[in-house]
Amino acid sequence: MSESSGTSAFGAHEHDEHGHFRDLCTIYGDFHRAVFLEQILHFVSFARKDELAAIREAVQARAAQLRAGGKRGRPSAHDDEALRRLALRVAWQRRVDRMTWRQIAKAEGMRVTPDNIKQVALTLQRREDRLAAEISHAVPPEFVVHHTDRDELKPGALEQKRLQQILRLSTGLPFHIHPDECKKIVLALWPRAAEAAFRELDQRLAYGQKRKKRARLPQPHRR
Repeated sequence: MSESSGTSAFGAHEHDEHGHFRDLCTIYGDFHRAVFLEQILHFVSFARKDELAAIREAVQARAAQLRAGGKRGRPSAHDDEALRRLALRVAWQRRVDRMTWRQIAKAEGMRVTPDNIKQVALTLQRREDRLAAEISHAVPPEFVVHHTDRDELKPGALEQKRLQQILRLSTGLPFHIHPDECKKIVLALWPRAAEAAFRELDQRLAYGQKRKKRARLPQPHRR
């Protein structure tokens, strides 16, 4: 029997009153905001005093951040957790929910026209590529068969609990509650994972070189 057997779409937590809400967060990040609002209100209606106090403190901190204008500057594309959640969300919609690029774009609030649909699809594919690159970085060599023109996952590699745990910790894929869906995503992205990883590395190196070049430019004198 699989781990997800007998569970709801987001897993069963018989002894965890907040398990369903956490599963929603794990899978969809900030996707379907109306659903999250409903779940948050439901959570609050049964929350304990200490939980309400923690929520109130977090809301006040977020409100203060918004009033201050939030953080500025270019975020780190490699470490930004929001980008990871976005990549996971797009991959889940495409590979598990079987949505078209047009459907995903509309769900993400992107404007889609006959003239820009190809560019929109390319943008979404690049988001998926970020997850593909993380998968490539995460899989240890012992689970890979190397060929002259490609790398393949060893047969049965994704059945190994150790590899599932590595991928869960490294990429955020929820193997602990949705192993079959996560295997489907990994298998779909693996053929382009190494290329995506090299491309991401090139982009980071190019950005670093641009920053160094700008730093060497003479600065204007201030009076």
